[in-house]
This record gives sequence, structure tokens and C-alpha cells, in this order.
Amino acid sequence: RGFHHPDVKPNRFHARPKYPVKKYMCLGLYWNPVDYIYYPVIPDTNMKPFPIPDFFLSFCETLKKKMKLTNDFFPEAVMVNFYTQDSSMGMHIDKDEEDQKSPIIGVNFGSTCRFLYEDEKGVTQEVRIPGNSIYVFGGPARLMKH
Repeated sequence: RGFHHPDVKPNRFHARPKYPVKKYMCLGLYWNPVDYIYYPVIPDTNMKPFPIPDFFLSFCETLKKKMKLTNDFFPEAVMVNFYTQDSSMGMHIDKDEEDQKSPIIGVNFGSTCRFLYEDEKGVTQEVRIPGNSIYVFGGPARLMKH
């Protein structure tokens, strides 16, 4: 149930898939990179992912109040990616969740990273996210390619 990298095989999404992050962990729900579906248990093991820690749930409530977010969202899943110097995440849209109105909350522990996204014109833009910071994208940006 800790950090792992599944043996991803060709599937309906990719002829030669490669999950670019060497290690990741799911909390609350398990996101399976083989079929892009969230599960309450880890396939093949039937083990439940670790629960979302109370401090993170409390943090989300505080963030929701500070940002004056009006929708009634609560975190269902947390994806923890462990990036090394040679790893990255490919451009994608977070559309596999049932609730696509709630914002994406990212926490960057460690050093500064590049965050790439496509603007309204389809042009790739870059933002530097400082280490030990939080970023949130919701509303129309919730479904942006990044």
C-alpha cells in the first residue's frame, strides 16, 4: 500500500503506456493507471488504500474557507507522486473523477517545479511552482490540459 509503480501494459489508452512517475501512492481511493478508474480497493490485492489523513482533510476545509469556495466538496482521493530529477508527468486532463466541479489542490513538497498548461488558445504556458507551496485550479481551469 505504500509507494509503488504498477506493471502497466498496453491498454485502450496507450499502445505503449508508461506511467512517467516512478513511484506514487493513493490515499482514499486508488487510481489505476491501467484503466484510468478510481477504485475503493487496489486491484489484484483487494487491499484498501491508506485513508486520507485527518490533517489533510482539515487543511482542505481551511483552504476552502480562505478561498471562499462555495461548492460542497470534500477530498475523496489524494495522489502522492514521488518525482526524481529525471521524472515528469505528461500533459493530461483530470477528467477521471466523478466530481469535475471540485478544484484540484496540489501541494508541492521539495524544490521548485515547472507546471505546464494549455491556455484557451491551445498554447502551452509554463509557471514555476515554488517548493513547499500550494496550487489550486478550479472553475473552467479544472479541466485544462496540464
